[in-house]
Amino acid sequence: MLQWFFLQFKQRISKGFPSLFPEVDSEGIEKDYSSEGQFAAKWGWFGSIHTLAGGSITRFNEVTSQKLIDSLTWLEYEKDKGNIERRKYK
Repeated sequence: MLQWFFLQFKQRISKGFPSLFPEVDSEGIEKDYSSEGQFAAKWGWFGSIHTLAGGSITRFNEVTSQKLIDSLTWLEYEKDKGNIERRKYK
């Protein structure tokens, strides 16, 4: 039962923040084979914590004590904003 709960939670989070959680195939493997995609797959959550901490290891505990929804909303906003800015300057 607990495993089902976590799976449902993961699916809701993934759907709520689609730019942070790319689609995976039936085996759970990310479909992005670019160097950026492979980097993200290797480092997973560490990259998100690193970004939220502004690259400072001294802020990791501060970041991990934040509410998940607040952190994911911030990351989703920053990613969308960065994508728009990159397209604008191309």
